[in-house]
Amino acid sequence: MAGNKATRNSASSSVLPDTPDLSRISLSEVQASLAYSAQGLGDTEVLARLKRYGYNEISEKKPNPFLKFLTYFWGPIPWMIEIAVVLSAVVQHWPDFYIIWCCSSQMPSWDSGRSTRPATRSRH
Repeated sequence: MAGNKATRNSASSSVLPDTPDLSRISLSEVQASLAYSAQGLGDTEVLARLKRYGYNEISEKKPNPFLKFLTYFWGPIPWMIEIAVVLSAVVQHWPDFYIIWCCSSQMPSWDSGRSTRPATRSRH
């Protein structure tokens, strides 16, 4: 319980250093501290706030494609396949080596599109 309370308090604390905790003051004090009215902001105030704070958006961080590719070879099953490739080479059983190596090099293409599917399934 204490962890949840701490999370709520940190989430409601002010983002800007000169802004009070808005969850603990009245609506009229909120309007005064944020300098807005019930009619909204004027054009000059909008432009001034855009210049000062920027747009209300979250920048998108694109993953490195090479590092994403390497993640397909990280985990217990890819490790077992890689060990099988190495053991096939050690015992010089080349047909198995080439078959396992070719199949393991195709693992990323087997998984393509999996991350773009919806997280929930439709039920019939």
